[in-house]
Amino acid sequence: MNFIDRNPKPQDNEENSFKLGLHFPVNSKQPKFLWLANKIEVYKNDDVTVYKEKLNKDFLGYGRGSLSFSEAHNPPFKLNHCIWLWFRPEFLFDGSEENQCLKEMLQRYQHHDWRGPFLVVASPLGDGSSPDKYQDIALADARVVVQHFKNYGNMTSKTNEMSELKHLPSYKAARIITDYGCPLGDGVRIACLGDTKFLGFQKFTAQNIYQETRKVVETCQITMRMGISLDLHYIDSKARWGNIDVETLDFDPEENNEVWHLSHYNEDSQVSTWSGHGSVGVLRRDRREITPEQVEAICLYCQHQLYPAVKVCTSEEQRESVVKSLMTRGKFEKFFKLTKEEMIKKGNTSWETAISPFSAL
Repeated sequence: MNFIDRNPKPQDNEENSFKLGLHFPVNSKQPKFLWLANKIEVYKNDDVTVYKEKLNKDFLGYGRGSLSFSEAHNPPFKLNHCIWLWFRPEFLFDGSEENQCLKEMLQRYQHHDWRGPFLVVASPLGDGSSPDKYQDIALADARVVVQHFKNYGNMTSKTNEMSELKHLPSYKAARIITDYGCPLGDGVRIACLGDTKFLGFQKFTAQNIYQETRKVVETCQITMRMGISLDLHYIDSKARWGNIDVETLDFDPEENNEVWHLSHYNEDSQVSTWSGHGSVGVLRRDRREITPEQVEAICLYCQHQLYPAVKVCTSEEQRESVVKSLMTRGKFEKFFKLTKEEMIKKGNTSWETAISPFSAL
């Protein structure tokens, strides 16, 4: 007896339509089929009746990211529809538990740290970034998703969609939608106060930075003065804090002084006007290596060397002169060396192998 025999499809009604999906749970070694109740939305648009099904993804928790697959991306499977893989967009660093289902299923073919729940659904072919209607998945659809899990992170695989994404046709290729994006490179997260208190993040942490469609991204103009271009990627923090009522706190959970010292020199900066800033991902524009120790040193330099000198300036000309004299490679390298010595004396062992960001050039 299969799943549908044991669990007949619920009757569609005016509010919900039910579609068969596949769930890869965190704490189970087997994937599970389930009937997803999709909210029906019907409205008029220029006298045309529009029908949409809003997929219920609440059990994924905060935020939703997705990948879609079709025949152009997986020609061996002869797909005539789209397969959608839904997940938490920041599962690597939001505290999500290791996915035991994928670990058991992939075994030696696991090349990535899969965390949190995953959901597979299907839809008719279309060229939108998100489907208006869904359909029941077929058992064969699972093969496409499993192949994705096996290929991802395997640098020898010719079908790794992350490495080949830019070469594929537009909507039929694997598309990365909504809150998730193409991995840009290894960067550093500067955690805000809320992420350190509620989620246990370290202030500076190495992490992969993704291009997200809803992010504010700025180039750090002040570090460009000494020849290092850094991009600041805003990370939405509030969604990961659960039911915490931030209005009742006696501190601003989005406070991030280090980010302020990096961003407030920018002209017309969006970053410097963020309320409390939140957490930020830092990535070198040249995509060379950058480490938590390097970012911490840059923040300390801006905070303790540059800012005190700039804030007493009485004219724009004086301010420009101070910035020009301080933001040099030579002065920063000297500061980095002294900072490294102090950190090692304090017992910060990660600094023992730290190198200046200029050494990566």
